[in-house]
Formats: sequence, structure tokens, C-alpha cells
Amino acid sequence: MRHLALSRAICGRLQRFRSASSGATAVEFALVSIPFFGMLAAIIQWGFIIWAQMNLDTVVENATRSLFTGSFQTANPGVIDPATALAKLKSSLCGSGATATPTLFSCGSIKINVAPSTNFSSGSYANAYNSSTKTIDPNFEGYTCAKPRQIVVVTAAVTVPVFFGKLLPGLTGMADGSYLLRSTNVFRTEPYSTSSNGAC
Repeated sequence: MRHLALSRAICGRLQRFRSASSGATAVEFALVSIPFFGMLAAIIQWGFIIWAQMNLDTVVENATRSLFTGSFQTANPGVIDPATALAKLKSSLCGSGATATPTLFSCGSIKINVAPSTNFSSGSYANAYNSSTKTIDPNFEGYTCAKPRQIVVVTAAVTVPVFFGKLLPGLTGMADGSYLLRSTNVFRTEPYSTSSNGAC
């Protein structure tokens, strides 16, 4: 009799447990929320990176246009020091005033390498990433004056923050937890005149 009463009590509790729905919503939300917010964080982060990459491509294209036409070279004749030439080139990256291009990064932090190439098929871009220190290579930046009808490879690099590094550890890559963006333009310069001011 005692066992029968105990069995009935256990069965009753099991039935009440199966039919209870007061905490079902909370449990379901807890199960779904983690992957949902993880996916949402990934979408936001990748959207930010794609937007920043488009920013970088735009400002690099604007700056390299002056190299393509030769206007930068003719406007800076006799500039041999790479640091001086790069500083002048960087000043035209994002523009100023009404012509300024809004970016998701500081234009002053962009690193640039301008190097000639013998042909399009064998041309290579400078490597901005130092795998041993996980930083931008200190020897990445460089400038060689682009002569008329010369193939030129322009590579730019900049880091952007990763907001959800703990959720997306594969995105970081850099020692400070940021993400490295790179943009490369390859072109042959126009046959601009160098006789008037001795550009290059």
C-alpha cells in the first residue's frame, strides 16, 4: 500500500513536470540566445570590416590617381627622401574640407608602399604583415618615384578594431587584437612630361 502511494505520488509529479510550461520560454530563449547573439555580432563585425575596406580602397584610389597621371611627381620635383614623398602622398589620401572622404580609421595611420614593377604578370606587392611580431612590418613603407609609362604597384595597409574579439578570435591576427586591411593598385603611369621640372 505504501509502495503504491509512493508510485502514485511520483507519477503525479512527473505528469505535473511534463505539463508545466511556466519556464519553457525562458529555457528556449536561453538555448537560442547564445548562437543568435553570436551570429549578430559576426554580422556587425564583418559589416564594419567590409565598410572599412571599401573606405581604404576609395582613398587609395584617390591618392594613386595623381601618381597615375604624373601630377604628383611633377608637383614634387627633386623629392628623393621616401619619408618626405610619402608624407606628401598621405596628405592627399582623405582630402580636406568639403572634399574630405569620411573613413572608419585615421588617415594618418595608413602605411603606403610605392614600388615599380617590370611587368604585370610578375609584379608582386609588399607584405605589410610581420608574422613574428603580429604587427605592421616597420620596413613595409617605401617610395620609388613612378616614371612615365612605368608599371607601379601601390600597396596600403591600416588596422581597424575588432569589437567582438572574444566571440570571433579568428579575426584578430594582430598583436593588439585589431584586424589588418590591405589595398593594392597596379597600373602603368601615363606618358607625362618630365622636361619642365625634372620629375623623377
